Amino acid sequence: MMYIKTFEQITQEDVTLVGGKGATLGTMSKEGIPIPAGFVVTTSAYNDFFDKPLPQNVVDEMKRLE
Repeated sequence: MMYIKTFEQITQEDVTLVGGKGATLGTMSKEGIPIPAGFVVTTSAYNDFFDKPLPQNVVDEMKRLE
């Protein structure tokens, strides 16, 4: 299962997997429009981890950002 896709890997057909903004960024990247490099966390990741608690190291990192 792929949880992350770079903009270069995304097409408009991936809209259900990456959402509208992600699909648009993928399209823009493929068309050569200058956008910063980036990635999208997929809906699969959200669905697979929705009911599970965050790992403690992720919680600790988020707390450092507060």
